Amino acid sequence: MSAQDAARAHLRGRDFDPLWRTARRALERNGGRIEGSCTVDALQPDEARALRGLLGSHGARVRLDVLDSAVLAATGLDLRAWLETVGPPLRDRPAERLAGADQRAALLASMRAHPLAASPWFETWLAAVQADGLLTTAQRFEERGYLTGALDVIDRVLNGGYERTALATIAAAATGDTKVLASATVSSLVERALVMVADVPRPTTSQERRLLWRRFGIVVDDVSSDVLVLNLPVAGTGRLARWLGEAAEAGEPFRVTLRQLEASPLTLDAPSLWVCENPSVVMDVATRLGQRAAPLVCTEGVPSDAFWSLVERCSAGTVVRAHADFDATGCSIVSSVVDRAGGVPWRFDAGHYRAALTAYGAGTALPPSRGRPPATPWDPALRDALIVDGRAVYEERVIDDLVDDLTR
Repeated sequence: MSAQDAARAHLRGRDFDPLWRTARRALERNGGRIEGSCTVDALQPDEARALRGLLGSHGARVRLDVLDSAVLAATGLDLRAWLETVGPPLRDRPAERLAGADQRAALLASMRAHPLAASPWFETWLAAVQADGLLTTAQRFEERGYLTGALDVIDRVLNGGYERTALATIAAAATGDTKVLASATVSSLVERALVMVADVPRPTTSQERRLLWRRFGIVVDDVSSDVLVLNLPVAGTGRLARWLGEAAEAGEPFRVTLRQLEASPLTLDAPSLWVCENPSVVMDVATRLGQRAAPLVCTEGVPSDAFWSLVERCSAGTVVRAHADFDATGCSIVSSVVDRAGGVPWRFDAGHYRAALTAYGAGTALPPSRGRPPATPWDPALRDALIVDGRAVYEERVIDDLVDDLTR
């Protein structure tokens, strides 16, 4: 091996990695010019010795021209060539910024040439998407037509006069791509315009997003969202009311889609609507009680839009009573029902948690309660107890107590 080959192998060692990373950043920032200096911070002892061996310097501040000369003498390559040997090609960041600015200016000009630019909300929308970084994100993917696609979808939605039309249908009609709105960037660009036209707050939940699109006759997805129920007493006409009545007469669980709920005028008429988290609870209650079980609804984890649509149909006197697993997710579920539906906790407080630990914790490996539980304002001691004990108690453990409450 020649002396030059040996030097190159030596300089490829791991101890030189911080130096090459720092030098790369400096040259890319300079547009490839070897001028100025860079500082190699937080070196380990072996890395500091490697730097001294190459430059004869004890400091972490390195002049790029000195480093260039040292690398050339050792490897026969100048610093630029050497960095591209040990890593990817150098970027010219000043040139990239100029190109990005030119591209952004061209995109803005193109957007202002769109028919929508004459709309009274357009400039406010354009300023907003620039301010929150949406335009920059879309710019990086404009080869996929993100900006053009978003404008075409907005135009189609605002001027289409739609009624209960699927979101994918609108996307296909506007862009030829049924999945273009699956992009968070495109959907955010479109929804930002829709909230300005409708003069409503930006959606923060899936239900609010669904309602925003519904204002313009567009259905986001009303089939995949569903909710599992048992023995719902409903007042109303139509097929869904009939199906729910037949299921309740048989004491059989029934799954309701958001589409069915939104197409059927009905009201839940019961003193209490009981809410659980796990389908196994519904199954067990149906097996034990059948028609004798009180009305029960299952969130199956995080409540779906169908769940909220169903709960909104409760009569004025109905009390929504919520139970879930004693863990962080369960606390979130019960909290959401309390906050959004005016519900009350059902056997879901520190006392019931401690009782369950006493009954089932001895000699049993209860699973850990993963994640930090949210606040439980109806009983702050519950959150404290979950954090201190750190064990989860799932609904299936306390099923006998739940069945007792649901027996009518």
